[in-house]
Amino acid sequence: MRWPAGLEKNDSGDNTFFHMCDWLPTILNFAGVEAPSTLKLDGVDQSAVLRGEVAPYHPKRCWQWNRYDPLIEYNAAIRDGDWKLVRPFVPEAFEVPDIKWLDVSMYQPEHFIENGIITDPAPEVNLPAPPPVELYNLKNDPLEQTNLAIQSPQRVQSMERDLLAWFEDVCADFKKTSRE
Repeated sequence: MRWPAGLEKNDSGDNTFFHMCDWLPTILNFAGVEAPSTLKLDGVDQSAVLRGEVAPYHPKRCWQWNRYDPLIEYNAAIRDGDWKLVRPFVPEAFEVPDIKWLDVSMYQPEHFIENGIITDPAPEVNLPAPPPVELYNLKNDPLEQTNLAIQSPQRVQSMERDLLAWFEDVCADFKKTSRE
């Protein structure tokens, strides 16, 4: 990242976990703008980390990548400090059998601003049974080679509970937004 008038030069590199959802609150802070109190953000302001003022901050993060309706059993993960719990990738949950909206969603987002959210039903997809959850200690195993899920059932249970709570919160927000 380069900002000659705003950030000190730092050639040492940094391993801070910075998620794309952090950009909005970080840029708002740099611009001196407060986010509306009604706007619920997943991201955190990382401006102090970018300025080198504080030690790297590793917030708990969740993410999920599926097409159409979100499915917590597939293609999801949570990171909490050095730990990462993964619901492994299942290609069938990511399929786009009908791609009539793909061009619009990727290259013409103004269509959704003018006409609202797509209301087409999600196509039926035959999904396999969810694969076993995976757990990694990224500090000791940054390449995610050793699955520790069986050795750490309490951590798995706790992280799965946090992932589910995040997922339910996001789905509730999505349903609320789609009704408005």
